[in-house]
Amino acid sequence: MSYINPIWLHESEENLSLINEWNTCIRFPIKQNGRSNSLNSKFDDIHARLLLFLNRLRQIEIFHEKQNNQTDVQIFTRIDHAQGQIIELQKKTTSEQIIKCFWLVVQTVVQIPINIKMQFNDIKCDGESTTIAITYPLDHIHENSSYENLPCQPLFAYLPLRSYGFRFILQGDFEDPATRQEVLRDNGWNEWLKKEMIQLIPLA
Repeated sequence: MSYINPIWLHESEENLSLINEWNTCIRFPIKQNGRSNSLNSKFDDIHARLLLFLNRLRQIEIFHEKQNNQTDVQIFTRIDHAQGQIIELQKKTTSEQIIKCFWLVVQTVVQIPINIKMQFNDIKCDGESTTIAITYPLDHIHENSSYENLPCQPLFAYLPLRSYGFRFILQGDFEDPATRQEVLRDNGWNEWLKKEMIQLIPLA
C-alpha cells in the first residue's frame, strides 16, 4: 500500500455494529483481482509496534471480511506503565488469544540548536525542542541470555522505517522521503538527531 487519500463521510451507509465505540473508522474496499491477495497480506503484516510512538492512539482494530463471510479480527492495544517508561502492547485475534509484549522506553527532550532551527524553520514550524527515544523489547531480553539473539528492529519516525541492524528501536522526528523506506541522507536535521541519539544510548 502507498499513500491513501481518504474520503470523509459524516454518516455511514453501512450498519457498523461498533461504530459508537470508535473515534475513527476507515474502510478499505478491496477489489477481488490479481492484487487482492497481495493487499490482504499487507494487513497481516501490521504489528502492535505501530502504537509505540503515536501517543494519542491507544487501540487499532482490524476487521478483515473474507469472501466466505468469515471475519478475521486483530485488536492492538497500548497500555502505559510507570509513567510511560514501560509500554505494554497487546494483540488479540479472532481466537481470543492475547499476546503481550513489553517495551522499555527511555526518552529525552533536546533543544534544537539555533543554526539547525534556522535552516529547517519552514519544515519544523519554529519548534524549540524535539523528543528522541530508545526502546528495548523486554520480553526478548528476558528470554534470551545473549543480546545477539535479539531480532533487529526498525528505525522509527513515529511510524516504522526500515531496519538498520539495531536490536533496539530508535525514535526521532527524522526527515524521510515519501516512500518512508529510510531517512534522508546528507540531511543536516537527521545528522544532528543521530549525534543526539548517540548520547542517549548510555542512559538506557
